[in-house]
Amino acid sequence: MKIRYILLSFLLIATLLFSSCSESALDEVPVDKLSPENAFSSASAFDAAIAALHKVARDEISGNDNPYYYMKIVGTDEGRLGSYLADQSVYDYTQMNSQHAIPSFFWNTYYTGFLPKANLIIQKAEENAGMFSSEAKKNAAIAEAKFFRAYAHYSLVNLFGDVPLVTEFYSAPKYDFVRTPKIEVLQSVKLDLEFAAQWLPARGAEAAPGRITKGAANHLLTAVYLQLGDNESAIASATKVISGGYSLMTQRFGNYANEASDVFRDLFRFKNVNLAANLETIWALQYEYITTGGGSDYGARGNHMLRCWGANYFSIADPQPTEGVTNPNPMVVIDTVGRGVGWCATTSFMRYTIWKDKNDIRNSKYNILRVYTGNNPASKWFGKTISYSPNDKVPIDTISYLVPQWRKMEGVYEAGLTTGRTYTDFYKMRLAETYLLRAEAYMKKGDLQLAADDINKLRSRSKAEPVTAAAVTMDYILDERARELFLEEERRITLNRVGKLFDRTVKYNPQTGPTMKDFNVLLPIPLDAIQLNSAVKMAQNPGYN
Repeated sequence: MKIRYILLSFLLIATLLFSSCSESALDEVPVDKLSPENAFSSASAFDAAIAALHKVARDEISGNDNPYYYMKIVGTDEGRLGSYLADQSVYDYTQMNSQHAIPSFFWNTYYTGFLPKANLIIQKAEENAGMFSSEAKKNAAIAEAKFFRAYAHYSLVNLFGDVPLVTEFYSAPKYDFVRTPKIEVLQSVKLDLEFAAQWLPARGAEAAPGRITKGAANHLLTAVYLQLGDNESAIASATKVISGGYSLMTQRFGNYANEASDVFRDLFRFKNVNLAANLETIWALQYEYITTGGGSDYGARGNHMLRCWGANYFSIADPQPTEGVTNPNPMVVIDTVGRGVGWCATTSFMRYTIWKDKNDIRNSKYNILRVYTGNNPASKWFGKTISYSPNDKVPIDTISYLVPQWRKMEGVYEAGLTTGRTYTDFYKMRLAETYLLRAEAYMKKGDLQLAADDINKLRSRSKAEPVTAAAVTMDYILDERARELFLEEERRITLNRVGKLFDRTVKYNPQTGPTMKDFNVLLPIPLDAIQLNSAVKMAQNPGYN
């Protein structure tokens, strides 16, 4: 069964984490209402609390329409603004400041979403060890919470730099947080992930699809080792994942294996992400239509990747100008292609520059939709290629309407919904990235042939020409990550980790690059976080007021 983030568990954790108490009440144990003192009364209560952490992970992406996709991809080498209706400031760094909603979104997601919940679980598991049937069961619960604590801190340092390191649960407001040096935060993240990798279940032994395993802990640990400059440990942790029951999918599989397509497309088809036959999934977020805890808000929420990045083709009407008026026969919203809004778009680097190899199936028509045809039977353009804009006034192939659409974001529109959201599970970690992380470690260690060998495992599957050892550089690996992991990868996090965000954005993003200064690699600390920390002055990042 999938994880079901039941409403009860969400209300339980919300009650625990957002209630306050006075100093005199800290030693009391209320019995007539839920509280941190009495809620963890059984092992199943810890499962409910962990489910709430998974919900935060999903809400980081799907709980709000725009911020995640805007600032983790838009404003990098891969992403630019799409529709003119979108927030202009997400690509123009001259407009980024400490009162902007997007830095606050991330700051609050990690500091009021992940960290209090994770720390409370860790604390209560230690205090209530007798609730568990064994030491291993207790440590597994702590390990899953530590994984999310590590994920939050790792994200924070790669978005904001030095940040408060929060490793305990506070039952009363705290006003004296200090920014911990980035290297110290990363060392804490490393320790959390090493514990998690030891005590989490192996692949196949997890309680349900979507739960965190040793593979996920070692995968993230590999990135942390790389950032700390420990290439040998990065190779070792990546190898544990690669040899831990996972495998690249190289043959057609799943629910659509008999359709004309290819294996890369199979990886992303509806209901294929969590198939037992899919050995490439390390961690995937779970969605289910009209299911409590399935990411469904009366059918209107779900996975909105397609809404953000999908082509806004459904707005296009027939190009039959009569006194400047178009025929009202719009293209029809259809299954899988969906109803994108086009807020976000790809850069030319992402659309064209990296696709020199014409045999690479990741650029096939099954994986990137570049040619659109009229699909309204009432239109004389039915079945014909659409390459125009209404009244020829808008360059729709490059801005919002007919942008190339990465088909990994598509899904099935349940019950005829046309909200722009699907219920397709979403990869957070996939084995292909583990190979690229190990290739990076080999490259940095000077073992270029081993790095090329790992990269070529992906290129072989994709029918692309193999890379030579001499051609392997950090920039080449980043290009390969773009080809393989676009939309899955948190590009801003990766580029900051390797120190390439500024250089590659200026080079490949003509929309954002001219507005970017070197200090913009870090986001500003939200003003309200600084003001609420009234007992100790928290410094702002350089360059921001």
